Amino acid sequence: MRSKLLQQQFELNHYVIKANTEGLTESEALMQPPQGGNCTNWVVGHILASRMRTVGLLAKPAFWTTTGASRYERGSLPVREREAALPALADLLALLDESQDLILSGLSALTEADLDRTGERGTVAESLALLSFHESYHAGQLGLLRRMAGKPGAIP
Repeated sequence: MRSKLLQQQFELNHYVIKANTEGLTESEALMQPPQGGNCTNWVVGHILASRMRTVGLLAKPAFWTTTGASRYERGSLPVREREAALPALADLLALLDESQDLILSGLSALTEADLDRTGERGTVAESLALLSFHESYHAGQLGLLRRMAGKPGAIP
């Protein structure tokens, strides 16, 4: 039951992230908020860096390199321009889809006993709920960044 709820949360997050990034150009994905914060590229990369922890908790293989993910860890420098090694938004979204498959298959394989095991922050279930909330927070930021880029809201 709890794994189904977690699956629904990650499915909603995936939908919101994809909707809020739909149709953004590369230059729009690099626009910086005027009062601080990070651009769409960084936020999506940050979600993926967090998903590396999620798939690890689910005992699934890494879908991204540690080096790639470290560019988007909390406290990393903002992405201000197209850097040589920086993935394009389309590449980040392809990784998002790959991670989604890993997360959903990992969640569907969990038993209630697996969810009750001690994890990174409390039980595995509590850790996964926290990771899903963290992702939801940033998925919402993408909606604001989309509006800042002059696009209409994407969530009906």
